Amino acid sequence: MDLPPKLDAPKIDAPERTPAGGFYPSDPLDGRVLGEWRSRHYDEVAKKQYWGEATAVLVMVVVAMGGLVATLSLWPNEQLGADGGAGGLLVTMALAWLAGMLGGATLAMKWLYHSVAKGIWHVDRRPWRLLSPIASGPISVLLVLLVGSGLIGVFDARAIAQPRTVIALGILVGLFSDSALAKLSEVAGTIFGVTEAHHPKPSKPAMPNPGEKTP
Repeated sequence: MDLPPKLDAPKIDAPERTPAGGFYPSDPLDGRVLGEWRSRHYDEVAKKQYWGEATAVLVMVVVAMGGLVATLSLWPNEQLGADGGAGGLLVTMALAWLAGMLGGATLAMKWLYHSVAKGIWHVDRRPWRLLSPIASGPISVLLVLLVGSGLIGVFDARAIAQPRTVIALGILVGLFSDSALAKLSEVAGTIFGVTEAHHPKPSKPAMPNPGEKTP
């Protein structure tokens, strides 16, 4: 009985190895050779530690999402913003805090799995991965309050009366906290002015002495 002809392996349109350190699509193979599937993390202690970080970040995501659902369920008809009084303001701040934490935890999760896949994970980044989601909460609250007070003209101050706007803005702040801090820095500079200590004036070039010869 004749055997069927041997089929060639399908060609994969990808380089044999890509430069390590880049991100998809510049580095779809994480700097590996095709078919290299084993983990590059041989230290079991390291594996336990980054899986512990992943668990902590996932808990933050669940807590933030659960807090948003609980807040909206307990106060479904609360008037948000300053127009809703103290109760509405507290609900607005809670939604902004939880949404900022959700966005920050999502960003930390993204960078955690990227760093593990690229082989650049290390413990010194742990404070950033665990604390940045928490720090995104008050930053989000501050930005939402500034929008509601009309100090930031990008949004209509009445926009934060809608829960979906507060939540969306908070998640954006968590995902792009550096950009949010840059915007807050601009607002602070407008309110308080810019000091010479942070932005010194350029020194004027020295005028040549008329009696001296110039080369």
